[in-house]
Amino acid sequence: MKRKCLVLTICILLIGCDSGYEGEIEKVDPSTIEPLEITSEDIVDTHGDITNLERLNDFLSNIETHQSDQVRIISYTEEGAPVLKNISFSEDLFTFTHDTRRDGFGTQIVETFTCEGMIKDETQSSIRYSLDGCTGDEEMIMVLESHS
Repeated sequence: MKRKCLVLTICILLIGCDSGYEGEIEKVDPSTIEPLEITSEDIVDTHGDITNLERLNDFLSNIETHQSDQVRIISYTEEGAPVLKNISFSEDLFTFTHDTRRDGFGTQIVETFTCEGMIKDETQSSIRYSLDGCTGDEEMIMVLESHS
């Protein structure tokens, strides 16, 4: 009985550690990363305090008219490490890059996905921006959530 519980616990832990994403993965030596420079075009999410959100809405307006564009979202972990999310739109497809190389407690990889659409889902208390029709196991990837 103890053995079954141990096996079950290990399986649950392994499932919980899966990121769910299966895009193209690149493992990079963190010591080779250039210092992060935040620009006026960046959308910055510091534990729910989001600056420059209007840039993401401009991006959505541009994709509605099929104009190529790109945005960068910088989210900070609880420990203060930046995680970068780059979204580019060109020829009716989105390329999403999730860069965790600066997170010393994370996977320290760069994952790239191709997605077919972007959704802005508004409720009374929040706005969620997600990519859908993405490569890999996760067909939908949430990129940013803003609370009112």
